[in-house]
Order: sequence, then structure tokens, then C-alpha cells
Amino acid sequence: MATTYKEVGAYLESVARTGKYINYVDLLREFPDLPTNLFPFPQNPLSLMFEELDREDNTAKRAFRTSLVVSKEHGIPGDGYFKMLERMRGQAVAKSDRLAVWLHEFNRVIAEYSE
Repeated sequence: MATTYKEVGAYLESVARTGKYINYVDLLREFPDLPTNLFPFPQNPLSLMFEELDREDNTAKRAFRTSLVVSKEHGIPGDGYFKMLERMRGQAVAKSDRLAVWLHEFNRVIAEYSE
């Protein structure tokens, strides 16, 4: 059976309760039916799942659960994450501000799921 965005969301909620973040490879290990080649990301099924999760979170006025998934190389989420913040929340993020913006959102999601 194919992994659904709801399953990914539930997994990210369990990660949030640990107070930690994961990288994309960690997430793919948890859901081996998802394609392991992430690039180009906008065409990857995981990208569509992240978009659905972000829509849900935005509608519910919650922090993005996708804040918990970071690039192993850069230590913060990829470009699509920041584009989604801009598109859904009208929050344009300069490259120089990405770390601070991500940390704020990451801390929010940890707080929301630790309660």
C-alpha cells in the first residue's frame, strides 16, 4: 500500500514529540515505498505530500510540520519550504533570514506537539 500524506504527517508529529528534527533520508527510511531520488523535488511525491501537510497546517493556523525535515547538507529545509511559507503566509524570506525563520517555525511545531 502506498504511503499517504496523513501517514507522513502522523510520523512528523511523533518526531515533534521528541523535540528533534530529521533529514530527508531519515524520512525516506521510514517510508521505503517513496522514491529515494529527491531531485527534482517539485516533481517528487514527497513534495506533493509536504504541500498537502503545509496546507492543512496553514488552515489550522499551526506551525508547519514539514519544519522538522531538513537538508543533511544545509541543516535547514530546502527552497520549497520557504516558497511555501511565502505562498501560504505571505512571508517572503531572504536567504540571509532563512535560519532564523526556520528556527522560529521549528520551535513552534515542537511546542505545539509537546503539549
